Amino acid sequence: MRKFSCFVLSIFLFLFAFLILTNSEASAGQKKIGIVMWNNKSGAYVKPLAKIKADLQKKGYTDQQVEVFFPPKLAKTEKKQYFKDLFTKLNKSKDYSVIVTSGTNCTKIGASIVKEKPLVFFSVTDPVASKLVASWESSGNNLAGVSIKVPIKTVMYTFTQVAPDAKTIGVIHKKGDFSGLPYIDEINKLAYNLSIKFIVEEVDDHTQLKQKTQEMLSKVDGFFLHGETIISTYGKDIVDIATQNNKPTLGLKKYIVKDWGCTLGNVVDFEMVGTKTASIIDRVYKGANPAKLKVVLLKEFPLLINLKNIKQIGLDLPYDAIDLADEVLE
Repeated sequence: MRKFSCFVLSIFLFLFAFLILTNSEASAGQKKIGIVMWNNKSGAYVKPLAKIKADLQKKGYTDQQVEVFFPPKLAKTEKKQYFKDLFTKLNKSKDYSVIVTSGTNCTKIGASIVKEKPLVFFSVTDPVASKLVASWESSGNNLAGVSIKVPIKTVMYTFTQVAPDAKTIGVIHKKGDFSGLPYIDEINKLAYNLSIKFIVEEVDDHTQLKQKTQEMLSKVDGFFLHGETIISTYGKDIVDIATQNNKPTLGLKKYIVKDWGCTLGNVVDFEMVGTKTASIIDRVYKGANPAKLKVVLLKEFPLLINLKNIKQIGLDLPYDAIDLADEVLE
């Protein structure tokens, strides 16, 4: 009888432990992924987001597990505090196991607060120059993600081949925006070797961007639309003003060339950014150490040439320049 009682007790304890373990695993499986969006306007953030959600769904994640946070309309002085409060909340919450950030500025704030959980970033220009990670080979911290850095040397070489008369290039940079600084630094280093002069002007907001573009027209032969948030969101004004005044424009995003009418660009494939980000999220969610993951760099940046814009501005295209293009928009 005693042996039988011990046997029954053993079975009971086994089943009890099994149920606890099963419930714990089920609970862990329902931990959320919190995606923090810097805004809902920039294609550099919105386009990858759509792909991230679609790819995570294919990997078996439910809609309840993937939560996206868009900031409300706020004054500039209130926006930073909103993100600080949000990241603090996500960092403390037991419901989220992975935090995802969009862009350099958003990631900067997130990385300063989220220390105990993995943080996966996407659409960050240069995480090394921005001091978010230790190196391209390993972050050395709780961060991992995808860079959208385009080699400036390649981009500017292309510009000189398509628009050889453009010797002075205008660049607009928003004060305090970390996402554009790596491009500004690289531009300054390459200017001498490329025999191109760059005029860099700082602005505070969208209104100043339009005003500054108008002011620069008499000083520059063309404009470079780099990877900064204000450019990704409001750069169409630069393209429109430049086109109206027969100035070529160079962009780094497909929608800037295709939808906004920019002259040309070695562009970032944002669907690929989303796919690669979803893969990292999945690996980290399942236990991979972010510190041991390489920062993902895109390998290809297709050249788009917009013939419609070239005709609009009356650009005398060198006879062999069209051969450089991966895609010609007519």
